[in-house]
Amino acid sequence: MANLRYARTDVAGVYRWDNGISAWTALTDGFGRLDGSNEGAESMALDPTNANKVYMTTSMSVTNGNGRFYYSSNQGNTWNYVGLPFPVGSNNQGRAIGERLMVDPNLPSTLFYASRTAGLWKSTNYGINWSQVTSLSPYVMTANDITSSNGGSPVGVEFVVFDTTVPTTGFTPTGNPTQTIYVGIAPDYKGLSGLSSYLYKSTDGGATWAAVATPSAVTSAIGSNQVHIPHLARAADGMLYVPFTTGSGPGSAAPSFLYKFDGKNWTQLISSGSGYYGGIGGLSVYGTGSATKIAFGVSGTWGDAGWVQIVMRSADGGQTWAEIGRSGDSNGSHNYHDASGTYGAASPSYWGWIDDLKIDPFNPNHVSYVTGGGVWSTSEAFSTLTPHWTVDVNGIEEMVNLDMMAPPPGASYILASGHGDTGIFVHTFLTAAPTRSPNVGASPFGAAGMGRESTWPGIIRPTLRP
Repeated sequence: MANLRYARTDVAGVYRWDNGISAWTALTDGFGRLDGSNEGAESMALDPTNANKVYMTTSMSVTNGNGRFYYSSNQGNTWNYVGLPFPVGSNNQGRAIGERLMVDPNLPSTLFYASRTAGLWKSTNYGINWSQVTSLSPYVMTANDITSSNGGSPVGVEFVVFDTTVPTTGFTPTGNPTQTIYVGIAPDYKGLSGLSSYLYKSTDGGATWAAVATPSAVTSAIGSNQVHIPHLARAADGMLYVPFTTGSGPGSAAPSFLYKFDGKNWTQLISSGSGYYGGIGGLSVYGTGSATKIAFGVSGTWGDAGWVQIVMRSADGGQTWAEIGRSGDSNGSHNYHDASGTYGAASPSYWGWIDDLKIDPFNPNHVSYVTGGGVWSTSEAFSTLTPHWTVDVNGIEEMVNLDMMAPPPGASYILASGHGDTGIFVHTFLTAAPTRSPNVGASPFGAAGMGRESTWPGIIRPTLRP
């Protein structure tokens, strides 16, 4: 459905974009105090045959025990849930990796889940009951495994992708399970389970799996214990676009690579140091063949320097690339963000965790990405060399307040507040969004960020979902 999108956060709820009011609506504010650890969503999925159905998994840390599976038939206005037989960690490392939860577009009663600690799982009754897909691996991490994996934040199975095309309109499910499925395997689960590859493919609906060999240039550069595939994007013609990056993120680092994969052959499109610096976070594609549009977020580039890219794009299937987003340069000359001047004309936007990014499947010029400091969007992604980006957070409330101060008498504002990750804000009204204090840069050291992951509805292929 056009103009319908969802955003999930690591610690403070999920949101739906309501186009009529140009704002995000909170979907978990009704959760009670005892549900507090379920405010963070590790993954969301949509039913491509029914725009009203939305699902999510919750629990902020794998140490909290087994997570929950929430389901809604009214776009998240109300929820029901069942307990999951495995842990979920929305605020663990690797929290933007995915998407972990996916609905089979050809048989929407079937869902798969890429878990952090217990391999791949499957439901055949809309998520009410789950069974481990032991044909991939029956291994379940022990408590010691969890503690020693990725600093106590195991990543496990990273994502599920169905090899089928879902157009924005006119899609008719076959009524039979999609047969070809891809899943990504993180180094921690790969080593513990004895799996041999970072990518697996099934051609019989998950009954059996075959390893897909990783390009040797990737393993040579990154090393065998740090290779992660944060996302996998499928174009309408079936071509897969596969990023390899160092570490689980958020803020994954270089070396990193972007390849395309036709099911048999790998072709490298770009690598860190040959046009961008840092890791690859969010990735999204649109179109087919040589005209495929690609955009990815550059992650892990903390610092104030002239080379801190935010977004890279290609309009020709990866043959040529251009930088269309940058922040952090000291004089603002390459800061394409916030053309409205809300944060000050030369004020640097928040950078470093560009771990999810989506091209709107209904309008490829509309691109959004998320960071630890908010959602940024443009409507000029492929139409100009220097698109304007604006902060797109009206209605999102995930802020960790660290300080508040009332002003002296006669001041032009009524409150100043300081927040983890996002800096200092000046409030002239308590019922409207505040203005960020001029010349105050965002700190990379806050307690929690906002909107790091998100989801576009309509097409489920990638992870913000429209």
